[in-house]
Amino acid sequence: MDENHGIGARRQAVILSQEPLDEKAFRAVIDATGYATGDIQTKICEKKEPFPFLKK
Repeated sequence: MDENHGIGARRQAVILSQEPLDEKAFRAVIDATGYATGDIQTKICEKKEPFPFLKK
């Protein structure tokens, strides 16, 4: 087992933001802490009605 909490463990962070993330600035900040950034994926999340079946 490796030290990352098991074999093949994947560390990830999810960042929710109303504005697009400045990927270059984000990587610079993380790299300055000694951590490494991997893939950065961007996905648009749509707000859904909490109870659509109650809508008339």
